[in-house]
Amino acid sequence: MASQFPGDRPSPITPPPYSPGPDAAGLIARIKGLVTAPAAEWARIEASPMTEQAIYTGVVVPLAAIPAIARAVGSVLFPPHIFGVILRTSVAGAVTGAIVGFLLSILSVFITALIVAALAPQFGGQNNRTAATKLIAFVSAPVWAAGILYIIPQLGGLATLIAGIYAIYLLYLGLPLLMRSAPDKTVAYIIVTVLIAIGVFFVVGIVAGTIVAAVTPTPTLGSITVN
Repeated sequence: MASQFPGDRPSPITPPPYSPGPDAAGLIARIKGLVTAPAAEWARIEASPMTEQAIYTGVVVPLAAIPAIARAVGSVLFPPHIFGVILRTSVAGAVTGAIVGFLLSILSVFITALIVAALAPQFGGQNNRTAATKLIAFVSAPVWAAGILYIIPQLGGLATLIAGIYAIYLLYLGLPLLMRSAPDKTVAYIIVTVLIAIGVFFVVGIVAGTIVAAVTPTPTLGSITVN
């Protein structure tokens, strides 16, 4: 029987900030939705309250680890062949490369989201770093997931290229929804965002290569071993 006194009513419970984890099932469901029904999934993502911390711990960290680990394993177990020459990677070089690549992937999301959020008002949008982080994380999700094929290096590059092209489509659907850009400026905003992401990718790649080369052993001759 309901209480006669309003004061006896329980206080409403505020749900905790949304997180796609800690179990992998929630994150896998998000990726599946972005692939099979991206427009509907973006609407669910936009409506889900997330903190930046939850985005990094629940999306960025677990997914960025996939290509990092796959590259390390693949470069050691299935070294690529170039003109009949086997390019073997040392275990130290593979592990170092995985760690550096993983950390710089996270940094790339932070830098890209920071710039995309700061530019939003120029395109009629809102300077919302959390929304920008959510956007970049989920746009990148299929690319990171496809990175599991780096366990066979010859397949990894092709898979991530295809996923990268699809990521542009996801950006097309998600950016105006999350960043609230003006309809007549959205295309320009998308183009600028893609250019920013490419620029950050190349800069981070150069930095990663430099760090790995500096901290791993010198390449040895023979059946050619590289860092």
